[in-house]
Amino acid sequence: MIKLFCSSCGTKNNEGIAFCPNCGMKTGQQQTAGGMGTTEKINTNSGYGYIPPPKKKRKRNLPLVIAFIFLLILVIGLNNANQKTDPDQQTEQVVASPEELKEQGLAFDKESWEDYLVLYNHHKAFVHYIDGYADGLIGKLDFYNFAKEFDSVISAATRSFNYGNTEDEKNYLKTFRTFVEAEKLAVKDLIKYLDSDSVKNLSTAQDNIKIAGQAITFIPSDRVVLLAKLGLSEEKIQEIGAKALKEIKEIDDKWVRK
Repeated sequence: MIKLFCSSCGTKNNEGIAFCPNCGMKTGQQQTAGGMGTTEKINTNSGYGYIPPPKKKRKRNLPLVIAFIFLLILVIGLNNANQKTDPDQQTEQVVASPEELKEQGLAFDKESWEDYLVLYNHHKAFVHYIDGYADGLIGKLDFYNFAKEFDSVISAATRSFNYGNTEDEKNYLKTFRTFVEAEKLAVKDLIKYLDSDSVKNLSTAQDNIKIAGQAITFIPSDRVVLLAKLGLSEEKIQEIGAKALKEIKEIDDKWVRK
């Protein structure tokens, strides 16, 4: 038997073996066909030895990628849709009629004017005791005790004054807040003055009392403007104004020194 050497690894191989049992390369030997003397040459790929079958290219699963992108878009779309209010479930925005707006405005006027009368009464009491102390009619101890009590009263009477609904109402209440803050600062400065006899505290207290006095004076005129914007007749506004003047006078008379 003829022994042939493998051209790749050098292993001796028997005649008729198409592939080397050691390395698997094609041997390039002549193979006897059907036991006859006729031979056929086995193709050895032009002498380049064993070439492994080409690797199959990995096919990307394109349909799966497309399906995933479509699902992602669908989820995002549903999420955005849920964030929007369903037109069928939207609450209709109720637009108040002119008469309803007028009623709301008058209700606000009633509440805010009652607050004003309380603040005005506090202010008149404050001024009354300040004048009495300045004129020597009220002793230092009595005035000091009043100031401490008034500090508690004005702090308790302080409201947020944020109950206005319209811009006009909110602007109207700003003057209320200005008055209350000025009055609170004034009484605190007076207490410091009485504790230390500091002229600086007395001067600051006087400045704040002036600011509070201006604010409490502006509010009634601002009220007239607000009532006019509600569409009230001139006659109705005059009627409300006359009543307001009467209420203010009653408070003034209460604090007149006799």
